[in-house]
Amino acid sequence: MCYMNSILQVLVFCVPFYEFLDQVGKRAAHSFKSETPLVDAMIMFMREFKIIDSAVTVEQLRLRLKDSELEQYGEPVIPEYVYDVIKRLPRFSSMRRGHQQDAEEFLGFLLEGLHDECVTVMRAIAPVGASGPTSPRNSITSPTSPGATTDNGWLEVGPKQKAAVTRSSGTIVTESPVTRIFGGKLRSELR
Repeated sequence: MCYMNSILQVLVFCVPFYEFLDQVGKRAAHSFKSETPLVDAMIMFMREFKIIDSAVTVEQLRLRLKDSELEQYGEPVIPEYVYDVIKRLPRFSSMRRGHQQDAEEFLGFLLEGLHDECVTVMRAIAPVGASGPTSPRNSITSPTSPGATTDNGWLEVGPKQKAAVTRSSGTIVTESPVTRIFGGKLRSELR
């Protein structure tokens, strides 16, 4: 499970993500039959790591803390509750205990799952007739060149001044706190 652990540890130290989970954890009641089991498991995992103090620099933090306040050896954390939730979700069916997996793929699945749960809750609490924040599609067909596309006003042109084909996948229809923190675009080129 080291590929999962590496991603979970990094996420805890992502300040916007930590603050999001902290705020949700303070405002939402925990339930074992929750509509958001993945969010709940991540909140439980986040709570395993206590904030001792904070400072702008490491040197300032060392001056503020006493040796007795620092843990020389912390207790190991085995987030079984995260593993239990993950193994119940169809998205993670290929990720089994003891098998080597890809950490980046796990991160993608985890963020998608968290996003889906957030969107479900947001739709449930949204007033009837109100539309949530949406993300407009940025790629539009250019009227000047057949098949050419513009991405935020830029014409994409391939080799020999030929219009390049731009494809978009995974368009986000409804934004969530997860997409606001981790959203972006990835562009790849096949040669």
